[in-house]
Amino acid sequence: MSPPAVYVSSATGTQGGAIARQLRAIGWEVHATTRDPESTAARALSSIGVHVTRGDWDDRVALRASIAGCQKVFLNLFPDLQNPTRETQQAEAIIAIAKASGVTQLVYSSVFPSRPGGPADNELIARVRAGKAAIEKAVLAAGVSSATVIQPGFFMANFLLPKGGFYFPGASETGLFTVAFHPDTRLPLVDHEDIAAFVLAAFQDPERFDGKTITLASEVVEFRKAVELIAGATGRDIRARYLSDEQAQAQIGTNPMLGSQITARRMADLVDMDDVRGWGVPLGTFAAFLEREREAVEETYHTTK
Repeated sequence: MSPPAVYVSSATGTQGGAIARQLRAIGWEVHATTRDPESTAARALSSIGVHVTRGDWDDRVALRASIAGCQKVFLNLFPDLQNPTRETQQAEAIIAIAKASGVTQLVYSSVFPSRPGGPADNELIARVRAGKAAIEKAVLAAGVSSATVIQPGFFMANFLLPKGGFYFPGASETGLFTVAFHPDTRLPLVDHEDIAAFVLAAFQDPERFDGKTITLASEVVEFRKAVELIAGATGRDIRARYLSDEQAQAQIGTNPMLGSQITARRMADLVDMDDVRGWGVPLGTFAAFLEREREAVEETYHTTK
């Protein structure tokens, strides 16, 4: 019997790449589309046997070619900040193509939920959440045999380049995290390899995961502890400056992530770690992540004294 075939979106990215590697490690067939099959990330996928097709999420011909023969699809799309509806349209198109191609299972990696009654998202984050919520509904209502939504927490990779340059401007160069978090803000950190492990588990046991929405974290860590762990991993002077609400509001124009940090101060309230562990999927820790990604950690903070 031939191994299952999976179309993995964003396979050249953090989540998709981890999923592609884990699927190939167990001998499953992996298909992916990318704008540049000659990029370093795409060539790395090809080297492990991923079937890479040139195309993007607006290229229906490329999508049909890549999804053909697949039984399962992993969805992870990126918002277009200039066109808030584009991501939803792309997802709906992929779902339609998948169903027409005979795909029986969809797993979608969305975004961590917002806390009811908490601070309002800024306009940018609100638009992103609205698009992700629409895709969640489309996946769960797709009418395939199994559909699952995963809502990952705060990526551990956000502390490393290239993501770190967006989430924590200046921290890589100076070692100073200027944040709207509080020292004791508990972050539901997630390792992208753990996301991949959950996706793999869902693909291997579609009936158990059907219809489920899983809010996922690998471990909950106070922000000050995360900074201490980075300092310990690098042996450098890594520290944080904690802004007041007034200071954060004054700086949001130049650092819009401060607004999302205010909103995210109570993120950890929304994850039940006992429930996450109850799925039986092994989880990593931030300390283990920093050790595994030692080369990237060093590259990120090499200019810090």
